[in-house]
Amino acid sequence: MRGLVSAAAPLTVAVAVAALVSAGRPAQPTPPAHSTLPARPVPVAAAAPGPSGGSAEPQPREAACRYNDVRDIRPFPNAALSQVTWPQRRLGYQEARRYTAGQGIRVAVVDSGVQGDQAQLAGQVRAGIDLTSGTPRPGADTDCATHGTLVAGIIAAHHRDGIGFEGVAPGAEILPIRETWGVDDNGQATTAAPIKLVNAINLAVQQGARVVNVSITVDGDLLGAGLRAAFRAAVRNAAARNVVIVAASGNADEQVDRQPVHDSYPAALAAEFANVIAVGGIAPDGTLYKQSVYGKAPYVTVVAPADTVVSTFIEKGPVGSPLQTGTGTSFAAPFVTGTVALLQARFPGMPPGEIKRRIEQTADHPSTNLPSRQLGWGVVNPLAAVSAVVPPPAAARPTPRLGAPRLGAPLPAPGGPDLRTRNIAVAAGAGAMLVAVAVLVTAVVLPRGRRRQWRPGRRPELPAGQ
Repeated sequence: MRGLVSAAAPLTVAVAVAALVSAGRPAQPTPPAHSTLPARPVPVAAAAPGPSGGSAEPQPREAACRYNDVRDIRPFPNAALSQVTWPQRRLGYQEARRYTAGQGIRVAVVDSGVQGDQAQLAGQVRAGIDLTSGTPRPGADTDCATHGTLVAGIIAAHHRDGIGFEGVAPGAEILPIRETWGVDDNGQATTAAPIKLVNAINLAVQQGARVVNVSITVDGDLLGAGLRAAFRAAVRNAAARNVVIVAASGNADEQVDRQPVHDSYPAALAAEFANVIAVGGIAPDGTLYKQSVYGKAPYVTVVAPADTVVSTFIEKGPVGSPLQTGTGTSFAAPFVTGTVALLQARFPGMPPGEIKRRIEQTADHPSTNLPSRQLGWGVVNPLAAVSAVVPPPAAARPTPRLGAPRLGAPLPAPGGPDLRTRNIAVAAGAGAMLVAVAVLVTAVVLPRGRRRQWRPGRRPELPAGQ
């Protein structure tokens, strides 16, 4: 049963999306795309293939949705609803609102759908597109698995009285692209064919997204040449339209060998393409999140909070709540996606490569060679990204090196006072006053003192009666 429809107008959906892979598929079974849902991934039940590639995935029954899962999910504690979360304190992204809130930027969330009537997302979520049947159809603004709603909240949740959590870019618009329902009739996590992920990225670009968040990963080691080519073609298509793709690096416990060294797609393409940003995760103590995947060669761009991340949930069912926690690099990527939206609103027309370079240069750098294989250029810094004066490319990044680049003074917030100019003026005025006092002392006080031979001056005698 569908939930309430969002206030946003529905998008026009293409009749079909041409599959980019028609031949050259590997002989071995096509691997599933792994979602970082907080549940055990299981294979999708066999179903008839859809015309746009991949198998049709049936809609799960309402009772199987995560907000009804009393077995695995506990209600969010009411006492914690008003608390500011650790990622908000660590990243300080609310300070970036002095510059922009991401107004006018359409962000595609390729995931399990996004609940359009969620209180902190209401009015920002478009109807979206559903790919689970194999053929694109309108309507992805419900979310049985709740995964996409958590992701979207990190990107764009606006203020709500009594709630401490807010998203990075609350002025942005969310375009949900449902690639998988994320849960089956038994409440188990589901996955989808990689070609659906390729098609979802292409649809997001076609529908006018400026940045695409992909918190679903595919193990690149299991992809054949045809699917690798399809992912590259989708990225090139996005680059030709100045669209940034932000992809989670993946979680080790979802890999076949449960090891962190893997080339996850599409994140691994960040090593080749300037419009792809790969995001790993950190824990609350600032160390690498223990499940964060990184490549055989460096491809992680930056890292962001991934462990016990609070975001928007769905207020339905026995465990429904305004907020819930999620863990995994799925929830690190949207912090960077929100930062990209801020940059696109702050600097209209800035090309994807420059956006990526600015995020790299303004990150909180680790004390290692840059970029680090595990941490990339460090922890994303939204405020610095939108406010710092970044050196030109030739000076900023000649070769990977130790230490952080030198950044200029922050730019003033739009419409606000230019404090640097004001401070210079105040200092100049104070200096002029000191010079005037010195001249007065030299011209008047010193000659009089010499005439009195430095004896104290006498008070003049007044006439009698005064």
